[in-house]
Amino acid sequence: MDALIAQQEVIRLLNEKGLAQKGWGFKWDNAKTRLGSCSYFKKVITLSRIFVQLNEKEDVFNTIKHEVAHALVDPGVHHGYLWKIEAKKLGLLNPQRLNKTAKIAKGKYIATCSCGIQHRMYRRSRIKKICRYCRERLTFCYESDVVTPTPEPVVKNVFGEEVESETGKTVAL
Repeated sequence: MDALIAQQEVIRLLNEKGLAQKGWGFKWDNAKTRLGSCSYFKKVITLSRIFVQLNEKEDVFNTIKHEVAHALVDPGVHHGYLWKIEAKKLGLLNPQRLNKTAKIAKGKYIATCSCGIQHRMYRRSRIKKICRYCRERLTFCYESDVVTPTPEPVVKNVFGEEVESETGKTVAL
């Protein structure tokens, strides 16, 4: 989505709801793990540039409404009943904490463990991390360093039966 349209929508809602007159503003950020934020202390709503670039208008506008709903209620409300009422007034049909259809940026590091699960990370950790599933230590590599094995070609005879390949192994589909 176009960033200028997203910015104009935030400013429009801040003005329409009287938040701009109370000192609320808008800023861009470079967040990779969240879509937007609402800071009561700074009186600012932020959107992730990366998120806006990757997503469609509907997901971005829903995030804007989500954050403006936070600005309209007290800080301690979080995602409670009063916040849901404000979110519905702004046009969110199903107010929720997590937007399940939104795309977020892929991490550039891949951490692997002995169980074979790959964990995408945005930063290479300086402290030792462990896998949440097998509790083994993770090893990090940059995404471009990952080598994906090429599968052995399947060799079949005229009857469609698998035969040994040039390497001497029987290859399965």
